Amino acid sequence: MQIRVGYRIEIVTAQPTPKVVLLDPHPSRRKDMVRQPKPQINSIVDGKNVRVEEYNDSFGNQCRRLVIPQGGAVFTNDVIVSDPGLPDEFDKDAPEVWPADLPAEVTEYTLASRYCEVDELSATAWNLFGNFAPGWNRVQQICNYVNA
Repeated sequence: MQIRVGYRIEIVTAQPTPKVVLLDPHPSRRKDMVRQPKPQINSIVDGKNVRVEEYNDSFGNQCRRLVIPQGGAVFTNDVIVSDPGLPDEFDKDAPEVWPADLPAEVTEYTLASRYCEVDELSATAWNLFGNFAPGWNRVQQICNYVNA
């Protein structure tokens, strides 16, 4: 199957605003792209291209660093990705691993996000999911909740 991935995002600013954006499919999917990304970032005021510096972060994501000009910018892209459409593999017997037993190199993935009030949300998470059996089932219940 082919999946069309695209966006048109307008950001209005009162002053020049530094920004880092991650808006592309992961580079590991590049070989599956039928239509390659052609991102455009243009000033809302004069339509000119906004200067962008590209780099990959420590997770391999394509990042773009820029300064959105006063007035704002329009971000656009249109990509087609080929995908077999198969569901993700999973292991219903996957155990829950206590954080202290995780390898050191994965602990960065367990850190709190600055985009989430962890102190306030922790009680809600335990109330919603604390009664489910640990492991794959609990993770699936969380995914179901988020997707709903």
